[in-house]
Amino acid sequence: MASIEIDMFIQDDFCPDEKILDKLSDIRVWESLQGKSCWWEGWWAQEPRNIWEYIIQMIWSSRGAESNIAGFEYWCNILDADNQAVNHLGWHIDKDEKLKQETGENVCPIAGTIFYGYPHNISGGFLEIATEPTFTDSERISAKYNRVIIMDVSKQHRVSRIYRGIRVGLQINLWKIKPTLFADSDTAAH
Repeated sequence: MASIEIDMFIQDDFCPDEKILDKLSDIRVWESLQGKSCWWEGWWAQEPRNIWEYIIQMIWSSRGAESNIAGFEYWCNILDADNQAVNHLGWHIDKDEKLKQETGENVCPIAGTIFYGYPHNISGGFLEIATEPTFTDSERISAKYNRVIIMDVSKQHRVSRIYRGIRVGLQINLWKIKPTLFADSDTAAH
């Protein structure tokens, strides 16, 4: 079984499909996913049920994910410069949140993905990834429209403060084992 490569990967102008990009330019499409975490077993187990799962397939079908994972967790973050509660995301790692709460154990996905498919116009809102546990150094990546980022989400990362605009992104995590949050349903509150 080949493993999935989780070195940092960034691709600009990812989606060539103007129909998809046009649909994603409507903030209401993104708002329909806000506040939810969803689970999808992948294209090898079932057809995409929505635009998000179609995008996941676009990103991951050529990378051999189907032989390495149980499926994909996905959700949308909409961060707004005008709302102090959501004008940034603090340092964190992605993990099975329910398992952490119940047992204290940190189990992380094997890779994470961000797709900036909304034509936002922002100042600030950088993805920052700690390159050392002491946070003395970090990589900083702008949230550029139609950009895909694949990264190791077991490393501390955050979104810096947004000074102007609304920052919108689709987050996708690849899991070796289905997270406990989805034991009873493929959708949960996020």
